Amino acid sequence: MLTSSAGLEEGCQKAFQGITEKKLIDSSKTECYKPGETATISGVSGSKGLRHLGGAMNQGDLIEKVAKRASISKAEAERAINAVKEAIADSLRKNDKVTLVGFGTFAVSHRKARRGHNPHTAERIKIPATRAVRFSAGKQLKEAVNKRKK
Repeated sequence: MLTSSAGLEEGCQKAFQGITEKKLIDSSKTECYKPGETATISGVSGSKGLRHLGGAMNQGDLIEKVAKRASISKAEAERAINAVKEAIADSLRKNDKVTLVGFGTFAVSHRKARRGHNPHTAERIKIPATRAVRFSAGKQLKEAVNKRKK
């Protein structure tokens, strides 16, 4: 349920429809927030309360989920996740692709050296060649992300 502040227009309230925090907008603010603007969030404790507003899962959260789903301790889950990360990084360092069927493919792409400029001083600079990691999502991951709740 959305708690509306005095003076907010109907259209402003629709932008926050479906958000279920006790107090979403600071009551001293009476102007309409547009999508993309920063709104003052009150009454939200910690990062758990912001997840539905676009928060991210961090490594600790991932460790917790893996431990729970695999019925293992958090320490074991952390070691497993770190081992997977290290194995992927080692393979990419050697220019090998890492394909996890259904999940996706990690690969290294090469960026050539190029000339650029510093936007503050307009000074021309040389940008060195680099290697970048690319991820291409697999079919099952794409389907899982696009799956609609019924």
